[in-house]
Amino acid sequence: MAHTLAYDAAIMVTFRYPIEQAASVTAPTLVIAGEASFPFMQAAARGLAGALPNGHALILEGQTHDVEPQVLAPVLEEFLLGRMTNGISRL
Repeated sequence: MAHTLAYDAAIMVTFRYPIEQAASVTAPTLVIAGEASFPFMQAAARGLAGALPNGHALILEGQTHDVEPQVLAPVLEEFLLGRMTNGISRL
């Protein structure tokens, strides 16, 4: 993943999420963070979800920033099928 660090740094110069742009996204959006990630990542997920008109935050228990596919796949499936209600919060 080291080869992506330059791109990550270029995008995240200020480490602020684009609140103004997020406000224009009307599609239901799930913002996910891992419970074992850095605390700022969880705060960012909640903040971004709150900036989205139809945003929802989900903190995945026991997961880091590198979420395990077997944990992520069922969460995405439930959200995309419109069946997710457990653990999701509208901020």
